[in-house]
Amino acid sequence: MLASCGVSKKAHTSSKADKGNAELISAYNNSIHPYRWLKGRGKFTYTGNGQEFSASGSLKFREDSLIWGNVNYLIEVARGIITKDSAVLLNRANREYSIYSIKDLQNILAISGLNLKAIQRIFMACAPFGIDKKYQLLKRESAYQLDYQNPMYLEQIILDASTLRMKEYRFKLNESQKIRITYEDFNKTNEMFLPKKINFEIETPEKIQILFEISDYELSDAEEVPFSIPGTYRKR
Repeated sequence: MLASCGVSKKAHTSSKADKGNAELISAYNNSIHPYRWLKGRGKFTYTGNGQEFSASGSLKFREDSLIWGNVNYLIEVARGIITKDSAVLLNRANREYSIYSIKDLQNILAISGLNLKAIQRIFMACAPFGIDKKYQLLKRESAYQLDYQNPMYLEQIILDASTLRMKEYRFKLNESQKIRITYEDFNKTNEMFLPKKINFEIETPEKIQILFEISDYELSDAEEVPFSIPGTYRKR
């Protein structure tokens, strides 16, 4: 399965990638910094289902509580919120709203066991389910490769050795349900290394690509996240 993902099994050791499994787990856990609110602004490009378009938008995270976001194309065309239980999307262009369960989000992203915390971690280039001793560790030049496989799925994490943030994440349920996420252009915001580019490649089995390009991040103690479903909107 690793070969089919185009990943070499040969490991290269360097002075920048010399941590053992237990030491890496401890260092990684110590690299995770708590926050109250994190806000990112930028643009995204969507390609899939015979469509391609770009728009600007913003995301706001309240740690372990919610994700709020909106999409703007001259005016706001969509707004959404994800909580621990569900996700709600307002389609302002069509005056509709959709409600999704967490299980729906797992199917959309082809990642089993996904929850709010894991989604927040994905956007922050952190391992969605953390890392522990179950992962097989391979030392690569300037990076760590962590693999875990069971009869249900294959998960692979590539961590940058200096920042301990993900450079790449793969989750594969089968040949027609898988996701690959890559990260580029990390900047340090306070004590947090955050990616300026996040590229999602999803197959479920339709192929969808979503590229997020974040222009800036901001940490704060409080944020406004206005959200309500207008009475004139119909459920989709």
